[in-house]
Amino acid sequence: MPEKPEDLAGARLWIVLRAARGDSLFGKVYVDLVEIFEDGMNAGDFCLTVDLSKSLACSRKLNIPVHSFKTPFTGGFKEGLHKAEEEIDERLTEVLERNLTVRLQGFPNKLFNKAKVFPLKGDASCKAHALIAATTATFCLDELWGSGSKTRIPPFANFAYQWLTKHHDNEATPEMRKALSDADPTTNHANKNRPPIKTIARKEPFPLSISSSCQ
Repeated sequence: MPEKPEDLAGARLWIVLRAARGDSLFGKVYVDLVEIFEDGMNAGDFCLTVDLSKSLACSRKLNIPVHSFKTPFTGGFKEGLHKAEEEIDERLTEVLERNLTVRLQGFPNKLFNKAKVFPLKGDASCKAHALIAATTATFCLDELWGSGSKTRIPPFANFAYQWLTKHHDNEATPEMRKALSDADPTTNHANKNRPPIKTIARKEPFPLSISSSCQ
């Protein structure tokens, strides 16, 4: 636990699993909001609210480290929460990016059947983030692949775009394809320019909310 949990607002948090066979990357989350409980049985605890459109899980295989996501360079860290220096951050990003699969074929119907219908509201950017959030909430990275066609699209954006062509073909525009690609969490490393942290004081005794200004 950091000395100032509120500093996690606006941060990218890497999650590494430790097992007897070594460490492996489980995923990353982007923290939108930190709630610190000041009173009651949860006093001193804090809750993180994450932006799913900027977060992902690498794999469902939790019983043993997944070989392709292994992170031997994290072995020197004790279990707990640590600040990742630039070199570690870059190496974790490399682990993520080297596991991006590209294929020419589309996704099977059984995957589309797992996806929840999500309302499309707002401009292309809002719709793209909503679709990416719905996709990362349903699938792990190793379940999807990027498009190998002339117009390359990363994995989560590729599924979201194909889902769109299947259910809302009129929305599957080049503008939407670009918006989805820009929002994909495998390429959008959201905390490169962290926004200033904003503190919101409330009259009620709990919780005190400390959040980033990024929505």
